[in-house]
Amino acid sequence: MFLILKPAFAQTQATDIIVTKKGEHISCSITRQDSARVYFKVGGNMSSVEANIPLNEISEIQYGEKKQPQLPTLGQAPGTEQKDDYVPPNTPTVNTQTKKLDAPRKENSISVFASGAWPVGNFNRKTLDTNEIGPGLTGAAAGLTFTHMKKNGLVFGLNCFLSTNELNTEPITHKYLYHSDSAWKADKANWRAFGVHLSFGYHKVFSDDLLMYAKINAGYLSLKYPEVTLSVSSSQYLKFNSSTADAISFGGALGINYRLFQSLGAALEISYLQANCKFNEILVIGEAPATPTNKKISQTMRDVKQSYQNVFISAGVNYWF
Repeated sequence: MFLILKPAFAQTQATDIIVTKKGEHISCSITRQDSARVYFKVGGNMSSVEANIPLNEISEIQYGEKKQPQLPTLGQAPGTEQKDDYVPPNTPTVNTQTKKLDAPRKENSISVFASGAWPVGNFNRKTLDTNEIGPGLTGAAAGLTFTHMKKNGLVFGLNCFLSTNELNTEPITHKYLYHSDSAWKADKANWRAFGVHLSFGYHKVFSDDLLMYAKINAGYLSLKYPEVTLSVSSSQYLKFNSSTADAISFGGALGINYRLFQSLGAALEISYLQANCKFNEILVIGEAPATPTNKKISQTMRDVKQSYQNVFISAGVNYWF
């Protein structure tokens, strides 16, 4: 209905009231009316807004059904009205810094990492045992991680990675050198590893944009021993064929996530990973070093052990959903 406003009119309480202010429709509940203004309330929960409009700016008021008085609930004092202050969980909130409506914090993320790899422990020491093959040097890695962070702080994840470490150019093994005084030179080659791990840990939120986490990783690692040649000259060489070993690996990680945009963020992480690998056999072929008979050799190294130990420092991006 169309209402022509007069200088004064009685108080009205109703639901589904629409106040039209210069072409703008406002659905509200009128709380008080006097000769100068209309006081109204928009919304019915904690985010409701109370405001007023001068009468000379109102062109129309449409009234709906009158609001029925709300009966007090059990335990509520008589004469008091129960307010609808319930806010459903995981609803948007107002960012106090930007004053904008932020989406609820998302629990799932996909992260892409690029890493530097620093070998430690047995993976970085000089060869002492004939059954240990060559230390690794500084390398690099790339990883892809899926993470689920629950509101109670628990973290679950799945990640896979590829890493590479340069093989030390010192002799791979002393077993086949025959105490030669010649200077053996190794070709440049790289250890390569592929891993898939499950993660479990805990995270703590420090602000709307910043959180930290700690987690442990356990899973599968495949370590590939590279094909490499030790040589003194074109006629004196040893060639080690490539081989692959599988192992159970474990480690841990500490990280920081910082939200840059609504669904995108940056991540920093430091992690450690270890696996004890055992190669069933590595074939060695070539010419023996200088000997009276200069025999050709073709032998197999069996039960070759290698400890894979790397510290990774990673930087990446997160997509939250």
